[in-house]
Amino acid sequence: MRHYFDKLINRAARMFVRSSHVHLRLEPIDCLEDIVHLIDRFLDGRLNYDMEWDDFISWEYNDKSIAEVQGRIGKFEPFLFSDDRADRDVYARALIGERNRLAADLKLPLR
Repeated sequence: MRHYFDKLINRAARMFVRSSHVHLRLEPIDCLEDIVHLIDRFLDGRLNYDMEWDDFISWEYNDKSIAEVQGRIGKFEPFLFSDDRADRDVYARALIGERNRLAADLKLPLR
């Protein structure tokens, strides 16, 4: 029954996500470990849904530690949208650095 309910919610959420007027954040970040896994998915091109990275960067977080990481990553955001591949590489290296700093603190494998 839970599987059916999850599928129904996901289908409804996709409908809203595709709308130009409404956007639902499907999987909010709850802890620093979630950020590590999100960065991995982003770098590997395996996001759970199209707007997952944008949701993390754009939405406000009450958790101070999550907001601080979000702020540090946000400083590099212009590099992501550059036409220059070298700028996008700077962005990727900054993300990997942030990811590895968090992973080391959490005793997770480094990338």
